[in-house]
Amino acid sequence: MRLSRWHNAYGLAIEANGLFDRSPGVGYRAHVEGKRIVKGKSTTYELELEPWGPKTSSNRLRVGRPTYDPIERGNVVVLVLKRGALGVNWYFMQA
Repeated sequence: MRLSRWHNAYGLAIEANGLFDRSPGVGYRAHVEGKRIVKGKSTTYELELEPWGPKTSSNRLRVGRPTYDPIERGNVVVLVLKRGALGVNWYFMQA
């Protein structure tokens, strides 16, 4: 039961970090190095990105299928890095 409370508190803090963030975003461009679909209890869609901004090695970004389908290897995506209302950096991919 305690783990559940901590999980809920963590989720709430992360949500608040993004929702109340008014910091200016910094945009970075990254090439898509690959794509993969991971099937398990649920299906996830991932883009493998080249290093960008603070990411010093290739990294994966989970996206929804509508975003995943039209993107091809070699395409460029824009990632926006924000400071976070609670000081925890976060980012999102811009269409």
